[in-house]
Amino acid sequence: MPLKEYQVRRKALLTLFMNNSDVTSLDIANEFNVSDKAAAHILRRMAKAGFLLRRKVGKRYFYNISKRGVEMYDTYPGDFSEYLTQEQE
Repeated sequence: MPLKEYQVRRKALLTLFMNNSDVTSLDIANEFNVSDKAAAHILRRMAKAGFLLRRKVGKRYFYNISKRGVEMYDTYPGDFSEYLTQEQE
């Protein structure tokens, strides 16, 4: 069965993190043609879910894939949307 569009985009996002370090929301915004604000939102949610590690330098956050994110990448396609839709504390 072919992958759905959201699965392709998630795989592309995970691939970006597997191939790059210190990714910013601006990098994601440019790669996926979304606003910086939208990219920052999804990155915060992915970090909270444990898929990304986040560090702040000045006013900018830098993200790297976590061990959990690597495990998800290795088993994808899989749906991790339930982790991203949990209410923020």
